[in-house]
Amino acid sequence: MSYQVVSDLLQECACGVGAAEAHGIVCGLLCGEADVDLVRWWQLLDAKNLPEQDGENLLQDLLNQTSDDLSSPQCNFALFLPDDERDIDERAEALGQWCQGLLYGLGITAPEEEAELQAEILHDISKISQINHLNSDDDESERAYMELVEYLRVAVLQVYAIQRQ
Repeated sequence: MSYQVVSDLLQECACGVGAAEAHGIVCGLLCGEADVDLVRWWQLLDAKNLPEQDGENLLQDLLNQTSDDLSSPQCNFALFLPDDERDIDERAEALGQWCQGLLYGLGITAPEEEAELQAEILHDISKISQINHLNSDDDESERAYMELVEYLRVAVLQVYAIQRQ
């Protein structure tokens, strides 16, 4: 599934969030609730227009894939972010937006006592959500970005597992 296609769809529907943040929101919802439907997710995206059937199907596919990946024993889950060919600053900004969406989704669904169990993870995600650029477009920035993405991937899987206990 193409990040750019989802991004364009959300822009066409005049959503208040981009593709990365939208995915973060659905991940947070899925971590906190066993069953998330497209209507609930769509309401949180603050869209001015409804998507056409193809767009609705695309979002449903993204929701289903994310749910399947989070619950997969193979740990197939991946953050929905711009391709690695995109500028590092664009990817870093999307990563921060993804974290903001995740925190929003978790805030809506996670019971307070569960949030305390995850305090360190949530603190880290909150700090990462403030990222909007990396210092340069060199190998060190790429490595730092990849490490953040992997940390978040594992952190979300941990949060999901904690919520399912």
